[in-house]
Amino acid sequence: IDGNDNFGSHWEFGDTKENNELNPEHSYETPGDKIVKYVATSQFGCKDSMLKTIPVLASPEASFSTGPVCNRKPVEFNNSSNEPYGVITNYIWDFGDGNNSESMNPTHHYNEIGSYIIKLKANGNNGCSTFTEKNIKVIEQPVATFNAMDACAGEDVIFTNTSAGSGKITYQWNFGDGES
Repeated sequence: IDGNDNFGSHWEFGDTKENNELNPEHSYETPGDKIVKYVATSQFGCKDSMLKTIPVLASPEASFSTGPVCNRKPVEFNNSSNEPYGVITNYIWDFGDGNNSESMNPTHHYNEIGSYIIKLKANGNNGCSTFTEKNIKVIEQPVATFNAMDACAGEDVIFTNTSAGSGKITYQWNFGDGES
């Protein structure tokens, strides 16, 4: 008996995806029970198949954002991860400078300007987890300072801006009497 070109494996993963590898890996996009079909074909064309229900658990989806990232004040990290119903999630943050946190919405102070890779891992109590990372750039924050000469009521006060910083800086003055 001659060999058959259909020799091998065929997988149907229950989510419209298929594969012909002997030992495939497959990632599911959605949770729920998936009915997987496996068909084995011998070199002589003989086939056998089986169905098996695979439970795919819901995974938290790690996600976050930040506001301005400056070197003189703590950065606020806003955790926007999706927590599936009924799944208790904890978080592990890596701030890219050797510091970590397990807070849901941490703040972190960067002492040095530069680029950092921020990593967030969301761990569900069902054993499922996801990971995300973003590159942020810590920039120099200006230091607002000024001098003012003493003056009498009705006289102009001269204010001298002595602020320091790099790049384009805008200024807003509030004189304490309703004028700005």
